Amino acid sequence: MSGESRECVLNPKTEFRFELDPGEDITLKVSSRVLLSGRAELFGAELPRERAYHFAAECKAAVFTWHGCTLEMSRASTEYVAEETPMVSYVNCHAVLEQMRVRTSIMRRSNETAPTEAEPPRVLVLGAENSGKTSLCKILLNYALRAGQGWSPLVVNLDTWDGAWTVPGTISAAHLSSPVVTTIADNPYGSTATSAPGSVSSSALLPLVFWFGHVESKQNLDYMRHLIHTLALKVEQHSQDYAESASSGLFIDTPAAFAAPNQSTGQGTEKYALVTACVEAFHINTIIVMGNEKLTVEMQKRYGDGNRHIAIVKIPRSGGVVEIDLACRRRLVSHQLRSYFYGARHSERKDGEEDDDFDPEAALAPTSSVVSFSDLRIYRIGEESVAPSSALPIGASRAVSTIQPVLVDPTSPMHQSRLLNGVLALLAPGSSSAVQDDLTQILERNVSGFLVITGIDQEHRTLTVLAPSAASIEGRVAMLGSIEWQEA
Repeated sequence: MSGESRECVLNPKTEFRFELDPGEDITLKVSSRVLLSGRAELFGAELPRERAYHFAAECKAAVFTWHGCTLEMSRASTEYVAEETPMVSYVNCHAVLEQMRVRTSIMRRSNETAPTEAEPPRVLVLGAENSGKTSLCKILLNYALRAGQGWSPLVVNLDTWDGAWTVPGTISAAHLSSPVVTTIADNPYGSTATSAPGSVSSSALLPLVFWFGHVESKQNLDYMRHLIHTLALKVEQHSQDYAESASSGLFIDTPAAFAAPNQSTGQGTEKYALVTACVEAFHINTIIVMGNEKLTVEMQKRYGDGNRHIAIVKIPRSGGVVEIDLACRRRLVSHQLRSYFYGARHSERKDGEEDDDFDPEAALAPTSSVVSFSDLRIYRIGEESVAPSSALPIGASRAVSTIQPVLVDPTSPMHQSRLLNGVLALLAPGSSSAVQDDLTQILERNVSGFLVITGIDQEHRTLTVLAPSAASIEGRVAMLGSIEWQEA
């Protein structure tokens, strides 16, 4: 710790909140002088004593204590101690979910083949923008992991702004068996190691990822709904193969767009279309609403009555929730994309300064390579990839649906402008006949990695791509969206 560090004594059931500006960082650790009964936690994950945590990249966080503790830390521009927190409501919610896990586990051990009314918690978290949905998911997840029952909950991230473990523009799911402690604003559930050594803990995390291609869910609601059902089907197959983890349940983190009442799809305007898709696809039995009375009443009307057996729970919004503006979100998108290819940095390097806080174990080694136009088949999804309606002949209807893959031609000047600096999702390998004869097969394939097109040579018909590793991509299929990234 630097000479500027000082101590902060927290009373029981209080939390230390801080917000970091761009380029700012803070180091924090639990002092050894804390009482034996004292503990501190970050989003539900217990912080070991005498271990320093370095927060950077515009992180907004809160360190909570149930019994009181002493923190040793450097200073942040915005920091304060909160006496009122919603943690009692959060831990009560965890207690109910834990009972559901235990009942399901006991019933399955007693008679695995018999049907039972005991169900593991399948939780859908809804709320407005900047309401603390992701923070609640992490708290409930970490409390489940700390219960000592060997749980391995499934976390489903449907917020395309952050992309969870990989890059923005994706939806994903992963089983977690170790506490999630995040010290930067991007990658809210940790990160996967794309080309790091196996000694890095994130190398063992293999999320199931599908490419949406946009940061806003409303840009193609039909495709989002399709991906939700596809992801749920894969999750159901996984649960059947690994029945021992099925009792742990799942948490679904959603963006604010899911709570919008009226959503326009290709079939017209539907009320809470994406919520309905989640409830049906993942067999939701618990809906948590973050501090929104109107949304709570709407969910009770739709799902609280009848034979659905869905519990609707309203959770208070924490006073520590920070309003994140669009400019900050865009910076986080860029930072997350850079972290995917080059690895996470504990702090950002300032001009003329050495990057002393760079973590060598998290450093990645991306590869720049040149591929022919014919080596990589690139598709876009939906009507956005074709001419606007005003360009169609009078009386003509559009032939491309909102979820139809359309081939991108690198030789076309219009497509070249979209390809340059575009982020590509490399799809998992499949049979070539399926790609050529049935384009709908593309929609069912998950992502195996990501590329960025850094150059286009029309004369030699080649693309320069940045990839996490030097593996060959000849003959592969990639998806293009609206997300771009240019290395600074």
